[in-house]
Amino acid sequence: MNSASKLTLERRRVVILARSLEVGGAETQLAALAKGLPTDRFDVTVACLYAKGPLMSELQAAGVHILSLEKKGRWDIFSFFARTRRTLADLQPDILHSFLTPPNILSSLIIKHLNNCKLVWGVRASNMDMSNYDWTWGLTFRLE
Repeated sequence: MNSASKLTLERRRVVILARSLEVGGAETQLAALAKGLPTDRFDVTVACLYAKGPLMSELQAAGVHILSLEKKGRWDIFSFFARTRRTLADLQPDILHSFLTPPNILSSLIIKHLNNCKLVWGVRASNMDMSNYDWTWGLTFRLE
């Protein structure tokens, strides 16, 4: 037997971090990714700031684990950050894949607390008219 045939692929833990599972372009891509990763190679968990939305039942039906991070609202910042950091540290992901601006910023702050975890940002936006958003969204887009 040659050395290539002796190689076995280790199953990787992937956490996909999202705001919610409402229907939108990024969320639809997130669902396709979570359902499409081979289960023999990846253990996928979708962690949502707000665990709601019609894509939730679709993912659960496909066997994808959904985790609510139980964000209590826009200004639930410090306790939410601490809770999320602990939760992700307990999950010990090999890959943290965040989708959209608030989860991308959150993941960049938490990644240093996750041993040997790789970070992937999902940046999805086109022709955004910032006059349609309040100042907090403008700030988060600049931070990202």
